[in-house]
Amino acid sequence: MKLSHKFRTLVVAMILLAGLGGVIVRLFFLQVLWHDFFFEKASRQQRFSLTLPPKRGKILDRKGRDLAISVPIKSFYVVPSEIKDMAKTVTALAKIFSLNQKDIYKKIAKKKNFIWIKRKVDKGEASACLALKLKGVYFIEETKRIYPGGKLLSHVLGFTGLDDKGLEGLELQFNKYLKGKPGWKLSERDATGREVLTPLKFEVRPEDGFNLVLTIDAGIQTLVESQLDQVMEEFDAQSATAVVIEPQSGEILALANRPAYDLNEVSKYPSSVRRNRAITDFFEPGSTLKPVVVSAALQEKLVKLSDRFYCENGVFSIPGGHLLHDVHPYGVLSVEDIVVKSSNIGMAKIGCRLGAHQLYHYLKKFGFGNETGIDLPGEISGWLHPLSQWSKLTPYMVPMGQEITVTAVQLARAYCALANQGVLVRPHLIRQIVDTEGNSILQAKTQGKEQVLSQEAVNQIVQAMKGVVSEDGTGYNAQVEGYSVAGKTGTAQKVVEGGKYSHSKFVSSFVGFLPADHPQAVVLVVVNEPQHFHYGGTVAAPAFKEIAGDLMRYLEVPPDQMLAKKEKTE
Repeated sequence: MKLSHKFRTLVVAMILLAGLGGVIVRLFFLQVLWHDFFFEKASRQQRFSLTLPPKRGKILDRKGRDLAISVPIKSFYVVPSEIKDMAKTVTALAKIFSLNQKDIYKKIAKKKNFIWIKRKVDKGEASACLALKLKGVYFIEETKRIYPGGKLLSHVLGFTGLDDKGLEGLELQFNKYLKGKPGWKLSERDATGREVLTPLKFEVRPEDGFNLVLTIDAGIQTLVESQLDQVMEEFDAQSATAVVIEPQSGEILALANRPAYDLNEVSKYPSSVRRNRAITDFFEPGSTLKPVVVSAALQEKLVKLSDRFYCENGVFSIPGGHLLHDVHPYGVLSVEDIVVKSSNIGMAKIGCRLGAHQLYHYLKKFGFGNETGIDLPGEISGWLHPLSQWSKLTPYMVPMGQEITVTAVQLARAYCALANQGVLVRPHLIRQIVDTEGNSILQAKTQGKEQVLSQEAVNQIVQAMKGVVSEDGTGYNAQVEGYSVAGKTGTAQKVVEGGKYSHSKFVSSFVGFLPADHPQAVVLVVVNEPQHFHYGGTVAAPAFKEIAGDLMRYLEVPPDQMLAKKEKTE
């Protein structure tokens, strides 16, 4: 019995010693041989580094009203090695964020320490995820770009991508000012995943982006867009554009296109709707080019407003057997009446007197064939053929606005020179760039000033353009109660397949400024392929009237004349 007892005691002792030895050996491996491996693994689970995104700068109108802002929003990610129950976690994440479970598993299978699950989630999703307190699931505070106006100024503002990088419009053009500089931090978590205070914590704060202050007035922009909506509905047009510019400074007060898109739901719209037609679409200006050509002839003293031209009773044969037509059969017209009544034949004869070289020279001086330099991406130059490529017909066709294409902003800019004592300025949208403290980083200055006409020539052409908006002119419907207006209608046939002019597709336009003798604004309206009616005086002039009238009242510009209300059926 004693032997048996001693034997059992010995066996137990040996087992205990063996167990203790195993523990010692394991501790040796863990603490000595495998120390670095497990220490690094534990450190990775406890330590973490994060990029701290900056807050993107605001875009404001000239009065400080928000056009584009960034708001805080949560983005969720996982650390796969910290997930305790993979199936449960994946199922929960898929349900909360409306994701496919297989897609989540594929992400996690990459065995990275940081995997995005869903970025910039709405408040409901964020609250639901946080309530579950899932192991290995964390969030970062990011920002989401919000456009309070929705469709307002959509083609000018543009939008950002998921990483807050500007993709179109001003968001793209001035991304380097808006984006700011990211920061980062190194810290630790406890066993529950919460960040803890530690000597290892290190943080570099992000630098927020600068704010853009635009020349745009949101109030004016709103009334312009409202009027374009009415034009689109009334004439079932394919598209429409309007531009309002302060002629002395080149500051753009409003720039709008239709159709437009909601900046908060960009993915719902095709790229064709997002195109900024004011700078990317070109068209033949038609009769809106006539004041530019006549002003050049006046500048060169080749004609006077009182000079008279025979307008061939509405049909004129030009080189090559081609025939020019007027809408009405005019006989003899003065230069002033050629502008007022928009005679194509009269303009062809004035253009020939000016000559191809001078005609080309002045068109280039007015900026045609070149980009305006507007502070937006994607601007095109339109086209004005080099003089070497002009045919014998070109000097007859260009004065009536054919064989040349322009953009809406180009045309509005040219009219700014007529409204600004012959001085051409660069149209622009940025008034200043300011930091988060309100300090000015960049102040816009009126740039690109060039004297293209004398005051004498300007006074004469403005007199003729005021006649366009008289009872006898083609722009009668552009009259604004209480204000003198100088302007010009345009009705251009579109070039269709085969290079021929269409008899059913037109671009209707009106460009003008007011008050005529002391202009506060140039207003352009272009309507592409209106239905039912197509003359600029019928389609675009009434829209100009509404915009210009609202604009004068908004700016509190005193009336400069009394205008009797009259009816006209033409």
